[in-house]
Amino acid sequence: MPKQKPLESWESDVRRGLLRLLVLAVIKESKSTFGYEIAQSIKKRTAERLIVQDGTLYPLLRRLEDQKMVRSTWNVAGERPRKYYQLTAAGEKDLLAMLEFWNDLVLSLDPLFRSIVVGREANGDYQEQIQFCTSCGNQVFPGAIYCANCGAELTESE
Repeated sequence: MPKQKPLESWESDVRRGLLRLLVLAVIKESKSTFGYEIAQSIKKRTAERLIVQDGTLYPLLRRLEDQKMVRSTWNVAGERPRKYYQLTAAGEKDLLAMLEFWNDLVLSLDPLFRSIVVGREANGDYQEQIQFCTSCGNQVFPGAIYCANCGAELTESE
């Protein structure tokens, strides 16, 4: 097997680390979904930057099921049987903790990264984009769907 370049290796590590969060978030948002829909949702929501292979997704779903983060039910109606996944209470708790960590990480690192990439001070346009959850007042990153603090669904205007 050819050795990965450092950047490719880092990108692979980041993708692998985010996959659990992404899968749990997609399942929460859809309430009940099957593997192919999860993969397509991730592909679409990441503008095709993350394409999840079956050999990666299904073992992760089995691990999440073994860890009681998701439960599954078979639906045999229709063209073919499909295994649908739903978030459990433990999965919801895990997802919210991961979202809180992610939110804190992004909010603290984004100004630095923006100043490097854009070549300007981070407190310019960025400060105008900061938003707050109307339910709990927690600071949320623009584009967030759920508040990492209370789990409330965020509206487009937040």
